[in-house]
Amino acid sequence: MPKLIPPRPLYRREQRIVGLAVPIPFLVLLLYRVFSHRLPFSHNTLTLLILEVAALLLPASLIMWIRGKGYAKAIRLKRPHVSHLPLLLAAFFALLFGSFILSALCGGLGSLGNPFSRFSLESNDTVSKKALCAITGALLPAILEELFFRGVITAEYERRGTWRAILMSTLLFALLHLDVRNFLAYLFAGTLLILTLYATDSLVAVMLLHGAWAVCSFFLQDYLSALYRYTGNPALLVFLLITLTLISLILLTRFGARIYRRRDEYGIGNPRRDVPASVQLYTIIDGFCDFGVILAIVLAVVGFVLFY
Repeated sequence: MPKLIPPRPLYRREQRIVGLAVPIPFLVLLLYRVFSHRLPFSHNTLTLLILEVAALLLPASLIMWIRGKGYAKAIRLKRPHVSHLPLLLAAFFALLFGSFILSALCGGLGSLGNPFSRFSLESNDTVSKKALCAITGALLPAILEELFFRGVITAEYERRGTWRAILMSTLLFALLHLDVRNFLAYLFAGTLLILTLYATDSLVAVMLLHGAWAVCSFFLQDYLSALYRYTGNPALLVFLLITLTLISLILLTRFGARIYRRRDEYGIGNPRRDVPASVQLYTIIDGFCDFGVILAIVLAVVGFVLFY
């Protein structure tokens, strides 16, 4: 009878450098949340921009600089194909409806969005102010989060298996927001985003998807929240949104399967995914034992406790 857990195989020890970068966004965000109410300029657009760059762009750039030439290919920094549009549309609606449902059911409607800011738009705000808030509070964070999580984190951890890359990037993405009520919503979103990355093989496609979802949520979140809270029949609204989410997920699965069939027909593969299952199991354990990952998880737990 085969063992449930295979013995640890022999494999060359990794030289992981990503652990240096993983805790940086967690530390920056935690410090910002702790001290933001004491600083009069904490919600200033320029301040938020600096924070987003320091938390996400700088650590991602550090890893890219260390890795050197050719890393753009490793993180799949290329434009998507027009044939990916149906899959991206299905993923967009699944993200929009699915994350809202999970957020509503867990009581997190008031905090779903960019972890660095909680903009509130007034009816008399100018178009330029609304556009600036949308860029700073939704579009730019979405692009930077994708560069860091689905780009650098995924590329670094998938060197020893796709499953590790999926687990690490998705879990760290969900933890980063320091929002326990929306943890399932971010976990759902992170899963869809990385599956879209592997289906399209394009980080730019995932940046566009995340950006569209973030901008739409930025403008529609208050209206959807009000509709959910004050509708005469919230159960019917929940049922409708769950139905739309399931339809979107079914379409996403079909479009994804079509893309993979087309790849098989043309003999297109990815050798980075051909890692034995027994090796992947233990490299997942190695990944979670990384000091940087442990520190990031500890910081996230502290944030959960402080901001619950």
